[in-house]
Amino acid sequence: MNITVAVEGIEGIKHYLNGKAARIKEELFTLMQDTGLAIKAAARAAAPRGVTGNLRGRIGMRASQAKMGVVVKSAAPHTWLVEHGRSPGRMPPLTVRREGWGITPWAEAKGVDPFLIARAIGRKGTRAQPFITPAAERYLPGFEPQARALVEQILTTE
Repeated sequence: MNITVAVEGIEGIKHYLNGKAARIKEELFTLMQDTGLAIKAAARAAAPRGVTGNLRGRIGMRASQAKMGVVVKSAAPHTWLVEHGRSPGRMPPLTVRREGWGITPWAEAKGVDPFLIARAIGRKGTRAQPFITPAAERYLPGFEPQARALVEQILTTE
């Protein structure tokens, strides 16, 4: 016994779903950008105030619709050290000529000897002052429920 099933109008269904998929992608990207901007603002507000303002000033967001991704980060070279801290051990460099940063500009702005600061950091380390991770942890949990609701809304409306 053979059973044959014929579906008519499949092209119309494909066209309908392709239109929905494009709208879903567009709306999800907008939601991703909004979430990224919220994380960026929260990270800037939570970042420690430094003498140079380099850490806060270089927090940015990059979004790619082609990759459906958003990245929030600080381009300041010492971001990782502030976010995670530094364990005791070797002294940090006074200056990094190639990069144009180091302890010296900060210490000079504070009016202290850069060598003494570097030696103290080498001996004691520095405590972590997270600002990007808490900002992401604050806004990312709400992203998935919002995305699900958005997709459901698009699929259930004409």
